[in-house]
Amino acid sequence: TVGASGIAVNLTAFTILLAVGLNKYLASPCAEEIAILSNFMLNDWWTFGAQPKHEGLHVRAMKFNAVSLLALCVSTFTFMLTHRTFPHLPLQLCHVSGVLPAWLVNYNLNRRWTFGRRVSG
Repeated sequence: TVGASGIAVNLTAFTILLAVGLNKYLASPCAEEIAILSNFMLNDWWTFGAQPKHEGLHVRAMKFNAVSLLALCVSTFTFMLTHRTFPHLPLQLCHVSGVLPAWLVNYNLNRRWTFGRRVSG
């Protein structure tokens, strides 16, 4: 659910940024960052909200953003590759092509590192 809302936030932001004249290669990562912030808030409150918090909100947010920026690189690379390979596809479709690989990176690293349980030992 959070991922789906992130896609909606991402595509909406991307479309608005294109409409106001931002370059497509800048609009894509900006839309990603807007979705990252939205996803962090929802994940922290809902997805992983029941887990004990071992670190402060700012630390979790920084970790989430670091992981998400890695996912952003995956997504942006996929967007650029898709757009260059299939230049006649709508930009939104090229942009969405990076969602799955970025989601795999984002969810798995955040589940283990950002919101994971602290291992004592």
